[in-house]
Amino acid sequence: MSASPQLRYEPQPAGGALIDQDDGTVFIRLYPDRRLGRLLGWLFAILGVAVLLIAIATLRLTPAGLFRAVPPLSAAGLLLVSALVIRNSAGRGVTTILATSEGIEYTASGFAARTFARSTIQRIFTRDTPITRSQLSICLHLQDGTDIVLGSGQKTDIDAMARALHRVLNAPAKPEVSQHDA
Repeated sequence: MSASPQLRYEPQPAGGALIDQDDGTVFIRLYPDRRLGRLLGWLFAILGVAVLLIAIATLRLTPAGLFRAVPPLSAAGLLLVSALVIRNSAGRGVTTILATSEGIEYTASGFAARTFARSTIQRIFTRDTPITRSQLSICLHLQDGTDIVLGSGQKTDIDAMARALHRVLNAPAKPEVSQHDA
């Protein structure tokens, strides 16, 4: 009985990404960053409470006063419901990237996969993500001049992804073994 090959463990960067590397492939999964959703949820909740307090403070207990209070109370209710939805909605924007020496297959948010042959990819690069200074975006530059943003994340995650994609795409293609050769 032959011994099974030794498994190796490589620690992956902690954060919103999973990087699984094999000899000739790399599989990357980017999980959504929920910090903005949480922040917006709190912002909507604070606005909803503020509108509710203003509506209650200016409420007059007359038929006309109650009728005038309906729009601000409705706005407060909508803001509070929006806060709950934004805060508690699950992140569904998972991005997956599968790279081999032949090219990259990319899908995001459940849409159909897009494939880019190695011959159409000019380079892989990272750039600062707009608005946030602590994040980078990983991008492809194609031969026709098109830039495609594959995803964004923490700097350590994106740097590790870029290195893994460079390693796989720059590896020589494995020769195909036909049934006649075996």
